[in-house]
Amino acid sequence: MIVEINESDLEISESYQCLCLVKSNSFRQGCPNYGKKPECPPRKLFSEDYDLTNSLYLIATDFDLTEHAQRIRKAHLDWTEKAVYNPRYWQATARKLHEAEIEDFLKEHRAYSIERSPEGCGINVTNLCRQNRIYLEWPPRKLARIISIGAIKFH
Repeated sequence: MIVEINESDLEISESYQCLCLVKSNSFRQGCPNYGKKPECPPRKLFSEDYDLTNSLYLIATDFDLTEHAQRIRKAHLDWTEKAVYNPRYWQATARKLHEAEIEDFLKEHRAYSIERSPEGCGINVTNLCRQNRIYLEWPPRKLARIISIGAIKFH
């Protein structure tokens, strides 16, 4: 799904980049990619890399976790719920679908670049989606959504 968004919908702050440092059961020291991958913070904010005066697009790709979980349960009767929903087993497929949606978008918007890690450049993705009537489930159990932003980069 591709939705044109307003600049006023964007909440951009370094504080959203710091969410990557939140400790959890999966990441006891925060995300291990922080400061290591180019798309991960610390890095420039979205507004420093992209021209907000041009049209902006939210690209949201849905992945049906309910169907995936049913298929996994049939194939692996002894797996726990945690294993059934482990992103390791569905993220690659969801990302492939997302990349196909991005490719279609870029065919019509040749001057645009894609920000595949909007949280990494300081965008409050939860509020952005909510303002555009795209609801995120956390943790995802029925539907996972991969979110990117299409915008024109400063040169």
